[in-house]
Amino acid sequence: MQTSSSGNYIAEEAFKNSFMQQSRMTTQFDLYSMQLPLAGLTTSNHLIGEAHQFLGNMFIFFVGLHATAALAHHFIFKDGVLKSMLAKNYK
Repeated sequence: MQTSSSGNYIAEEAFKNSFMQQSRMTTQFDLYSMQLPLAGLTTSNHLIGEAHQFLGNMFIFFVGLHATAALAHHFIFKDGVLKSMLAKNYK
């Protein structure tokens, strides 16, 4: 990585090195100085991961279904549902 002045380069490298040194000292990952809930439950981490993946996939499915229904109303049914949700200037 080269910059226009060598002072900026040295400062950036010093920042990276100090950050890396500090990150090696911690053994816990905290969020806003609070320990994350359920982080110590190693027996149920697999179950929590499976539930998280399932709920994420369901969310993506329903978002896609919602968008498909909106486009179907606009292009197939042509009932003005999508236009009714827009501002009055676009009707």
